[in-house]
Amino acid sequence: MSSKKKLKKQETEELVRTQVLNIDEVRKVEKYEKKYSRKPAGICALLGIIMILIGGGTQGYITYQEHLLLDASLGQDDVVERETTESKQQTIISGPADLVCILSMQGNANGTNYYSTFVYSFEDSKLKRVKKDMILDAIPNNPDGYISMTNLYNTYKTYAPVNGTINGYSLTIGPRGEIGFYSTVQADLTLLNQSLIPANIQDNIQVNIKHPLDTDIDTVKEDLESQGFVCNINSSQQLQ
Repeated sequence: MSSKKKLKKQETEELVRTQVLNIDEVRKVEKYEKKYSRKPAGICALLGIIMILIGGGTQGYITYQEHLLLDASLGQDDVVERETTESKQQTIISGPADLVCILSMQGNANGTNYYSTFVYSFEDSKLKRVKKDMILDAIPNNPDGYISMTNLYNTYKTYAPVNGTINGYSLTIGPRGEIGFYSTVQADLTLLNQSLIPANIQDNIQVNIKHPLDTDIDTVKEDLESQGFVCNINSSQQLQ
C-alpha cells in the first residue's frame, strides 16, 4: 500500500475514534445532570449532541473533500508516472541506424538447420529499408532432412517470378550445392507498394515485408524479439 493511501486510512480511523469519544463525553454529562436536574440536563444533552453532529458532519464533509482531492492527485500522479515511463522507453536515434535481428534454428524436427539475418535500416528511428537473408540446409546423413529441404526449396522457387516485377522489392533464391538453398530479399519502402506483394509471399516471414514505411524502431524490435530473434541496434549516434 502506498504512503498516500495509508495516510487516507489513518485519517478516516482517527475521525471515527474522535466522534466516538465525543459522544461518550456527552453521555457522561447527561448522566451527571440527570442526577440533579432532569430537564436542564436533557436540554443540555440535546444541544450537545446537536453541536457534535454539526461539528462531526462538517469535519466529515471536509475529510470527504480532502479524500476526493487526494484520490484525484493519486490518479494524476499515476498518469504522469505512466507517461514518463513510456517516454523513457522510446528509442530515439538521430541519423541512420540498423537493427540487426538473428534467428538460428538448428536440429529441427524435419531434419534441417536454418539461419536468418534480417537488417532493418532506419533514418531518425523511422524504417526505410529491409534486407532479409536466410540459408536452409539438410542435416548431414539425415534422409528426412534432405527430403524436407528439397520440398522447401521447390516452394521457394515458386516465389522467384516475383523478382523484378514489383518496384522496390527484389527476391533472389538459389542452391547451396547439394545440401540446401538460400533466399535474399531487399526492399526499399520509400518505393514499395506492399499491397502488390502476393499473399503466399506475405505469409512467409523469411521473404515478406510486414512493417510499413516509417515504422518506429521499437515496434520492429519488439515484434522480431517476440518471434525468437535476437536484435541489436547498430548506430554511430548515441542512443537517447
